[in-house]
Amino acid sequence: FYAVAPDLYYGKTTADPAQAAKLKQQMTEEAALNAEKAGLDLLSEEARNGVVDAHRVGVIGWCMGGEQALILATLDKRIHATAIFYGPLLDNPARLRAIDGRVLGIFGNQDKNPSPHQVNSWFAAMKTAGHNDVTIYQYDGVGHAFASKSSAKTGAYNAAKAKEANAKMWEWLDAKLLK
Repeated sequence: FYAVAPDLYYGKTTADPAQAAKLKQQMTEEAALNAEKAGLDLLSEEARNGVVDAHRVGVIGWCMGGEQALILATLDKRIHATAIFYGPLLDNPARLRAIDGRVLGIFGNQDKNPSPHQVNSWFAAMKTAGHNDVTIYQYDGVGHAFASKSSAKTGAYNAAKAKEANAKMWEWLDAKLLK
């Protein structure tokens, strides 16, 4: 895999959830999309140079990044697979219809955002939007940020389920993008 990670916080990083929330509030959707599209532009350039296969471009996001991945997938046809870990979900079928690729969602059943009900509604909206290649994994006993090592200090991180979920994501990406 060839990876690009757009900097949505202008060089600022944190493992503190409260500080991360402040950084997110400072981020505009327009600026985030510009950074994300710049990453896709880089991949497109690498495709022209023969380094990347343009038909095998995917996007991955955790939490807010999952939401950003979905938003980007609705706006850019260069994305052929979208993998999200929890995070706010788009559930407007008209907007979801614009996604041109496969989608994977990984969620904890004790999460409140998105809750299992919201995940089910999102899955139904994806089906209504005409997406038949949607895979969902839901894990019992974990909630939001269960796959994030930085959430260990809040007790949300679950190493075993994170390992399993990450393995499922890589298997899914292999199946969907490396054909």
